[in-house]
Amino acid sequence: MRKSLLTLFGLCSLSFVAPAHAASIIGTSDLMDSQDADTIAGQIGGGVNTFTLIYDWQGANNIGTDFRAAVGNTAQTISIFRVISNGNEYIFGGYNSSDWGTNPPSYKSAAGSFLFSLNSGEFYTLPGAADFGNTSQFAIYNQRTYGPTFGGGHDLYISDYGFGSSNLGYSYGNGQAGFYGTNAARNALAGTQTFNISDMEVFAASTSSIGAVPEPATWAMMLLGFGFVGGALRASKRRQKLTVSYA
Repeated sequence: MRKSLLTLFGLCSLSFVAPAHAASIIGTSDLMDSQDADTIAGQIGGGVNTFTLIYDWQGANNIGTDFRAAVGNTAQTISIFRVISNGNEYIFGGYNSSDWGTNPPSYKSAAGSFLFSLNSGEFYTLPGAADFGNTSQFAIYNQRTYGPTFGGGHDLYISDYGFGSSNLGYSYGNGQAGFYGTNAARNALAGTQTFNISDMEVFAASTSSIGAVPEPATWAMMLLGFGFVGGALRASKRRQKLTVSYA
């Protein structure tokens, strides 16, 4: 009986600690769901499992000043954009392992940074084309009137007013989406080289010791397990009371 009870407790514990998703989103996002968060967290690595919304732009204000005021010197940020082009929706973005800073215009090395497309599921990592030398040193570009801008090409550029352009292959995704300057490299993220974003969200990526909340089915399994344990304990007590000792 004791062994059976321990087995049931073990099953309950397994049900409790098995999270439905490895990563969680703090804040309301229109551009990233829990599955996207899982996938991006896996690409970042290092135990990152939490994305906290710190900036949400929907076309009302200039991006440059507000974006930099919101992110400050926060390191490890995910910037996600939505573009509607020719009736199609494209959602893509980039991860900056460093901070965006507010210094005079300058490129910055940021090892581990990458660009991604949620439409295709592709990740475009450093370095880019070897023909351009050490392109990893151009991982991000800091300019106070720019939004998040990646790569020396620029591979992804966002202006102060939501205008943007992309041309992969200089610093990110060497030949993965076509070589730098080709139509494939220009169109990989937004279906076109130049575009206007309709939405932009920026998240701080971090590691949290608090696990994800189990889904309803997991809670049901856990409660059922505890019910079995309780029933077994009550039955055991009844048997003990019915035991008669004779001198």
